Amino acid sequence: MTYRDPTEAVQPHTTRDLCLFILPLALVIILFHFWGNRSSVAMESPSLLRWIMAQWTHAGGDFSHGWIMPIISLGVIAMRRRELLAAPRRQNGYGMLLVIFCLALHWAALRAQQPRVSLVALATLLWAIPLYLYGWAFARWLLFPYGYLMLSFTSYLLVAFTFPLRLTASGLSTHILNGLGIAAIRHG
Repeated sequence: MTYRDPTEAVQPHTTRDLCLFILPLALVIILFHFWGNRSSVAMESPSLLRWIMAQWTHAGGDFSHGWIMPIISLGVIAMRRRELLAAPRRQNGYGMLLVIFCLALHWAALRAQQPRVSLVALATLLWAIPLYLYGWAFARWLLFPYGYLMLSFTSYLLVAFTFPLRLTASGLSTHILNGLGIAAIRHG
């Protein structure tokens, strides 16, 4: 029996914890890289990661800022590393339910050829895995980076909702300007 001095600091992380983090992350990246996109595989690739990079680097695109948002999320995690390392760790069963839901959502989105829905599943999965492995006390520190990452992926979904709003706003402003005696014509 070994004696451990009670005043000795306990290491907040171990090699096992690092492996528990890296292995699922690698599996998620492999899954979404090789089986992530079926929307236009002939023109692009089956990789969801390549698909999102193509969307972000599209010349003249509205989402050219998207590539920097995951980097900012990682930066926030790096800034909060002390809190993450000090957080108590306990597995959370709800995290496993969320992991299963995300994998099912990805499968359904893959079958329906909806890469944007797969991106939502990817971002949520990146938060659900730490929730399952380390618990709520750990995962709550990841909520802001997760939300920011989700915003970078779901901004495409926002366009579907904001486009009719833009049409309404341009139509109303044209009517108001014409009503005030200022000649205005709406194009587009």
